[in-house]
Order: sequence, then structure tokens, then C-alpha cells
Amino acid sequence: MSVKKTGSPLASGAEPIEQLGAKENIARADAVDKKFEAALADAAAELNQPGGATATEGKLQAEFRRIAGTTNFDSPEGEAAAIQESAHALVHSRLGAGFRKTAQGREVAAKLSKYVASDPFLHRKLREILHQLR
Repeated sequence: MSVKKTGSPLASGAEPIEQLGAKENIARADAVDKKFEAALADAAAELNQPGGATATEGKLQAEFRRIAGTTNFDSPEGEAAAIQESAHALVHSRLGAGFRKTAQGREVAAKLSKYVASDPFLHRKLREILHQLR
């Protein structure tokens, strides 16, 4: 019987095992980030168009305007709550109409909005949009 020796007597010879599906989860998270970044870019672009407050204004932009108008930005808690609420509005706007009304849809919206609000890049973008609308 032969035994395979390692190069070093201190090495265990064990190779690290990658967690199953780790690459797929990272790729999926990157895709989610890109979709929310695109949604925020669309909302920001609408703000820069002349006549942005017309009747043709998007529902998301109208919701962001409502949130910005009712938020006390001098309070860190108020700003954090506004960013969480705007993240929820963003996620909610991206869900299908039928799925939004289900319990599972509400749960997904709640979890994703926490994710969006906690992401540093998306958090900063939401804050910039809300300050611009103020």
C-alpha cells in the first residue's frame, strides 16, 4: 500500500472545498445589483428631464417625490427611514403586479428592500435622488 506524501510535513494535504453553488450565488447577486442600479439610473434620468413633474411622471418618481417631501433630512433616523422606504418603493415597482399582492411577494419585497438599503452604492444613490427631489 502506498501513501501519498505532501510537500511539507506541516501541510495536511487537504484541499479546500468550495461551497457548492457559491459562484452561482455571487453571479446572481451581481445580476440583482445591476438591475437595481439600472432602475435607479432610470429614476435619476427622469429627474433631469424638463417637465419631470407632469402627469406622465412615473409612479416610482412620484413615490420618491412623496418620500422626499415628507422626510426630515436633518435627522439621521428620518433619512434612514426615507432610504428604506424608497428602497421598498423601488423593489415594489420592479415586481409583477400579480406577485406584489401575494404574501410571498410582500416578503420578497421586504427582504430585497433591506438588501438595497444596506448596499453602500445603492444607499448613496437613493440618498442622492431623495436630496435632489427635496
